[in-house]
Amino acid sequence: MEKIAVIGGGPAGLSAAIEAVSSGFAVTLFEKKKIGENINCAEGFFDTLKLLGEPEAGVRFRVKNIIVQMNK
Repeated sequence: MEKIAVIGGGPAGLSAAIEAVSSGFAVTLFEKKKIGENINCAEGFFDTLKLLGEPEAGVRFRVKNIIVQMNK
């Protein structure tokens, strides 16, 4: 299995990591702060979709299990 390092746990880094895992790569995510810290983009988007009767709209795939390695 090929390995990929993703630098940054913001929206772009997390998206890249998910895409790489979905493509069969082993991913190590590096983030100096808390992963996902200060991400507040479209926080009400999926609740709005539920109200409109489209709870799965915009969902590409669901991740059942993810392992994140962090070193201090």
